[in-house]
Amino acid sequence: MRLSYKERAMKKCIPVMLLMSLTFCMSVVASDYPASDEILSGYNDPSDLTDGSDMNPDIPITEEFLSPPNTDISEFPSVGNNTNISVPDTGYCGDHVVYVLKDHVLTISGNGEMFGYYGLPWYDKLQYLSSAIWKIIIEEGVTGTGEYAFQNMTSLKEVSLPKSLKKIGAESFAGCSMLTALVIPDSVTSIGERAFMNCKRLENVTLSKSLKKLEDSVFFGCASLKRITIPDGMTAFGRSVFGNSGLETINLPAGMKDVRQGFYMSSIKTVYYAGSKESWYALISDHDDMTAPLMAAAIYDKDGNRIPLPDSGNKDGVSWKLDSDGTLVFSGEGSADFVYTFSGNPDIKRIVFMEGITEIGSPGMFTGCSNVREVSCPASMIKIADHVFKDCVRLTKISLPSGLGSIEPGLFMNCSKLQTISIPSSVRNIGEDAFNGCAELKNVAFPEGIERLNARVLAGCSSLVQFTIPDSVTRIADGAFKSCSALASITIPKNVTSVGHRAFYNCMSLRTIVITRKSLSFGYSAFEIEDKNADESEILITRDVYYPGTLEEWFFYYDRTQYYRYNHAKVVLHCDGNMYDNYGKVSSVWWTVTREGTLSVGGEGEITSDLHINSTSVKEIIIGEGITYIGKGLPVSGCMDITMPDTVVEIGEKAFYGYPGSSIRLSAALTKIGAEAFMYSALKTIEIPSTVTEIGSRAFCNCTNLEKCSFQEKSNLETIRYQAFANCSKLTSIALPDSVCSVETEAFRYSSIKKIRIPSRLDKESVWAFRFWDGEPDPMDVYYNGTPAEWQQFCGTTSVFQNAVVHFLPDGRPYKTEISSVSSLLPGQMKLTWNRVQGVSGYQLRYALDPSMKSAKTASVAGDRTTSYTRKDLTGGEIYYVQVRSCLDDMDGATRLYSEWSPALSITILTSDNPAPSPALETPTIPEIRLLSAPAEGKLHIEWTSCLDADGYQIRYGTDKDLNNAKTASYTGLSCTRSGLQEGMEWYVRVRSYKTISGQKIYSLWSQKKSLLLIGKPAPTVITRLEIPGSGQMRIRWRSNPASDGYQIMYGTDGNFTDGKTASVTSNRITSHTRKNLESGTVYYAKVRTYRLSNGKRIYSNWSGIKTILVD
Repeated sequence: MRLSYKERAMKKCIPVMLLMSLTFCMSVVASDYPASDEILSGYNDPSDLTDGSDMNPDIPITEEFLSPPNTDISEFPSVGNNTNISVPDTGYCGDHVVYVLKDHVLTISGNGEMFGYYGLPWYDKLQYLSSAIWKIIIEEGVTGTGEYAFQNMTSLKEVSLPKSLKKIGAESFAGCSMLTALVIPDSVTSIGERAFMNCKRLENVTLSKSLKKLEDSVFFGCASLKRITIPDGMTAFGRSVFGNSGLETINLPAGMKDVRQGFYMSSIKTVYYAGSKESWYALISDHDDMTAPLMAAAIYDKDGNRIPLPDSGNKDGVSWKLDSDGTLVFSGEGSADFVYTFSGNPDIKRIVFMEGITEIGSPGMFTGCSNVREVSCPASMIKIADHVFKDCVRLTKISLPSGLGSIEPGLFMNCSKLQTISIPSSVRNIGEDAFNGCAELKNVAFPEGIERLNARVLAGCSSLVQFTIPDSVTRIADGAFKSCSALASITIPKNVTSVGHRAFYNCMSLRTIVITRKSLSFGYSAFEIEDKNADESEILITRDVYYPGTLEEWFFYYDRTQYYRYNHAKVVLHCDGNMYDNYGKVSSVWWTVTREGTLSVGGEGEITSDLHINSTSVKEIIIGEGITYIGKGLPVSGCMDITMPDTVVEIGEKAFYGYPGSSIRLSAALTKIGAEAFMYSALKTIEIPSTVTEIGSRAFCNCTNLEKCSFQEKSNLETIRYQAFANCSKLTSIALPDSVCSVETEAFRYSSIKKIRIPSRLDKESVWAFRFWDGEPDPMDVYYNGTPAEWQQFCGTTSVFQNAVVHFLPDGRPYKTEISSVSSLLPGQMKLTWNRVQGVSGYQLRYALDPSMKSAKTASVAGDRTTSYTRKDLTGGEIYYVQVRSCLDDMDGATRLYSEWSPALSITILTSDNPAPSPALETPTIPEIRLLSAPAEGKLHIEWTSCLDADGYQIRYGTDKDLNNAKTASYTGLSCTRSGLQEGMEWYVRVRSYKTISGQKIYSLWSQKKSLLLIGKPAPTVITRLEIPGSGQMRIRWRSNPASDGYQIMYGTDGNFTDGKTASVTSNRITSHTRKNLESGTVYYAKVRTYRLSNGKRIYSNWSGIKTILVD
């Protein structure tokens, strides 16, 4: 009964599995037995497994046999060609075949055949064994070598084969390049395909007398094999048995029946045939292309006489005769169809076809007839098969019949001496390779009517200087003119729509190309030049290309020029009346560089480094409409002027890195300036378009000449990244747009900014962007478009702006002032006082006789501390109307910003007969609110300026913006604190002074209204989990509270936190905190609360619930 594959495998595995189990139970460290999967590794085909009837009864099936002693099934070390490599010294290579490797000798012993390649223990380790094995001894009992058994053992020099051997598997010794001699015992009946292929040093081979056939490529590539004797029992050869070998002499037995394929691709020179001339003719009578090498060889019969080639014959009404002078004449009627009867015949010098012959019907009929010099064809011939005259290397003259319809593929291939040929006008097709390799062909004209130049039709015609492509041609196929190294010019007719891949490849002399059609398309490397001895960028020739359209049309239709990359030709393009000698295209983007140094980039899409713009002399760059992205790839190092279209939406990383120009106009559609885009450039001024939303990290870093950076109105800029303007040492002022909400750390590091406009939208982390230097901050003017309360929240407790003068511009203009008093104490005079506005440049007054202030006169007062003005040239008795407003010089020093005008007040000017009222009745000065703060929950603290003419002050406060139903309180001091106020509300405050005259309080006007949002206790958070990230560590995680400003953590070793410690997190975005150096093995307690900042003070929420964790 035949066992299944699995049953056979298990039968062999069970003893080993039992032994492995016993070994494990006894805790034996080292085992002499291989793993079961290695035993099974030889079984690739179930047909290799039998029921055991083929087992040698002399070899017991025991554990010792299944796993020979000292077997080491370990991975081979990767040691390259080290001949001292340690490899398994014994193991299985067949069902009953074992091997031993010792001292570079591999000994195979046992009974039966070896495993095939994948069953061998070394099948995946041949790269290591290749240098470890110098000799192979196969002992008696072994009947076959497996496929690929010893392939590529490149140090193998000697092989000993036993008389028991019957079979040598396919590629058994292939690639054993050091093997020099081989004796195959007569017991061998079969040698597989490629068994000794590429044994390059193999010189002497003795074949088995039991062989009947040599399979395909058995000795292929055996370059040192010069002679071999075929035993008498051999009858046939497979394909290319001696192909690419060095075989020159062979002894063939008389019993050979098929030698046709064996000598294909060989260089045989002498054949000693044990039969007669007649039997040799019979042997080679049915020729094909694989017997061509035999036709050129010297053949000797059993008596040592040379066997000549046949000199006459006939078939199907056509006869032939080869005269002694080498003239081969065909006569009769019909087709001359002799399948390679003449291929390789060196005796043929001239071929004549007599009238009546209509066709040369056999492909390759005269292939390799190296001495043929002349061919004559009759008018009756209308067809010649393909490759008929291939390799007729001395053919110089041929007359083609006038009725010939086509030149078939390869007809004159490698006719290297053919210099001229006349092609009849009747020809309508010339096949591929028709003249390929006609190295001396100088004159050939293709007739009109041909529609296609087929693949390689003129390839290798290295003497062809001129060629006219017929107007009827519509396509030039791949490699049509490849390696036409003398071709100087070519005109591509207007009917041609495509030129194939490598059509003019390596046409080294091609200097002029005339293209007559705009929409012509070119295949890959159509005109490429390759020279392995030249550097990749070395220019070997210059070509002029004439194109009928515009430059844009050239790039539109000619998708890949391949002139500027990976070849050695420089192309000068002539089109639209101009000459371009430096240009290129990738995808849909093209570029040109004029000799004056102007780089133009056009098309649609992105500028990237893939453009490979190979110019170092660019002085000007013009980027055309349609380009949307500018990345690395522009040669800006010597460019002084760049024109950018409004289609560009993004400038990528390092796009203008090191740009030496002083200015550049950016696209009106630009949305992003990438990292290091202008780093180290020489820009002096830059205007950022309103569409830009982000300026990337180091975008203008180290622009040491940058003096002005401005932003267009209605800017959408939101983010300025890390060190965007760092080390811009000449940048002294910058006005950030109101849209900016984030400026990253060190954005202006090491700049020289003295004036800066800061928007109120900035997040609190942005404050560190304005720390320009380490140490004491420099003095500067800050223009802030928010309120003092918002400024306080932005700055917090940092010292970044401790030396800054802050100018508040909450609505883009300075704070409004109000007139505190106006009086006329002397004839013709008016005195005006108003409230001070801190940080302004001064005040402007206007007065007129008309309340509409028409024809008003103005006066200015410098400085924010001067709050009064006297006018002396007024008309007594007239009523004057007066207003005042504050003013502030903007950052540029040329623009003055004004607040709204104060409400107009009127005053009647005294005359000399109208005495002034008592000064005692004059209203006191209007005070000014100096500070609003929230010192604690529900409290509002108010401070105001002192008025020397006042006895006390009254405050008015409430949550209504107009202070309707507001509360009032009076004080004699300069501050007060109101308690019990509602949190989360905006509280509005005004103050006025009063003086008491005769028990009556005389009040000033109310001060300017100010407000403060009372921040309530923030919402608490909860701990989500506690973690142990490492030994002695605890990580606390909690839920985020975006409305808070930060978090406080308390932790300790008891639930009452008597030993509790605290830690703070100053960002509401961070929701975890790790404590280290804690006591291992201790339970820790933790809780968290949120806080808000109010005037630098923290307002805390309630604590979260307590959580515990045991610290490792």
